[in-house]
Parts: sequence; C-alpha cells; structure tokens
Amino acid sequence: SQVRSNGNFSIVNWTAPSPSGSSSHSFGHGLNSPAKLVIVKRLDATGAWYVYHSAIGNGTALTLNEDSAAASANDSYWNNTDPSSTDVFIGPDNGQVSGNMIAYCWAEVPGINSIGSYTGNGTDPGPVVNCGFKPEWLLVKCTTITGYATGWNIVDSARGTSQQLYPNYTNIEASAPGYVEFTSTGFKVTNTSYDWNNLGDTYVYMAFSSGSTITNINEAANQMTVDSDSFTSDP
Repeated sequence: SQVRSNGNFSIVNWTAPSPSGSSSHSFGHGLNSPAKLVIVKRLDATGAWYVYHSAIGNGTALTLNEDSAAASANDSYWNNTDPSSTDVFIGPDNGQVSGNMIAYCWAEVPGINSIGSYTGNGTDPGPVVNCGFKPEWLLVKCTTITGYATGWNIVDSARGTSQQLYPNYTNIEASAPGYVEFTSTGFKVTNTSYDWNNLGDTYVYMAFSSGSTITNINEAANQMTVDSDSFTSDP
C-alpha cells in the first residue's frame, strides 16, 4: 500500500485481497492517533463511497453519494472494530473487500478540526456545538431519519453559511439562509429542517478551523510545510 500522511490526515491507496473466508482485512492509516472519520472507495469498480464516523461506531456506515440514513447496525462494514492507533478494518458487508482501493482518513486534532455529533431538538435556536474554535468549513449529515431524504450539507466561511453545497447531489449551490451560524467556539443550528435539526435525530459533523498555516513552499522539491508538517508530492 501507499500512504501519504501528515499525522492528522492521510490518503491511503492499497490493493484489497480477493474475497475468501470472512472477506475482511485491514490497512494502515499512518495517523498519529486512531482515525475518527474514514471515507473508502473502490477505484476499479462501481460502488458506494462508504463513510466511517466515530460518533456512530463500527457496526454501521454512511454513504457519501447517497441521502439515506446510516445502514443497519447489524452489518459488518468495519468488521465490528473501531480504527486502532495504526489500522482501519474492512468487514464483509463493506463491498470494498477486493480490488484497487483509496481511503481518506482523519484524526481529531484540538484547535484544527472537530469530529462529533449532536442531537436535534426541533427548535430555533437549535443545538449549540462546541468545537473549541471558530469553524471555517463544516460538514453535517443526519444519520437516523429513514422516511425522508437528508443530504450531506457543506457550508464554509468563504461563501458564507447561507450558501450550501451537497456532495451527494448534482445540484448547484443552494442559498439557504438561517440554517447555521459559526460562533467563536463552534456553530449554532438555527433552523428545524430534517437536514439539520429534527427532534431526537442524530447528526454527525466534521469541522475545520483556519488554524493551518503554510510556512514554506519549495517548488523545485515539490514540497510545502503546513503547521510544521512537511508534505512532498511526486514530480
């Protein structure tokens, strides 16, 4: 396998073994701590973008290309095992048990990113989530609603939180004022929609701060330094 990592985020390309027996395997994530969010996709065949999120655990999965709730907790998408300090585990229900694979893995780093969940209260104002920083980018997905389609919602400070993108849809950017506000310590949900704040439902999120600083770019060496971590790409 090939792993590109700065300790907090990694990209892993590997060849999964051919199905046999339990059809489960693992791959090294190259992070400094256990992965909290993992996106996996097979490159040489059609199939879903499966998502592991630590807030809903190892017995279920989300799909980045769909607007459905999390899959059944009885399924073994991640071999019923949370990522360890070194590995991510792929189970027989994942659909990614053989072939050429890619994975994007994130650890949680205080002040840089926050990976967690909140429960909708169905009121406005809605839940207030403490990330420990003011977000610059936020991804939110409902995991529990089964009778209504709920998208993956992306907002950021560059476009403003009234402008939303949906990675599971082909739609243009949507103008949706009043859904969420960034605060100095996190974000506040300001609506009662199914996508953001339905009473009693679970929502997972990943937020990033503006804490990353590029201190050096060496074009000749195809290298740059971000937050004291060095990244080198192939020529």
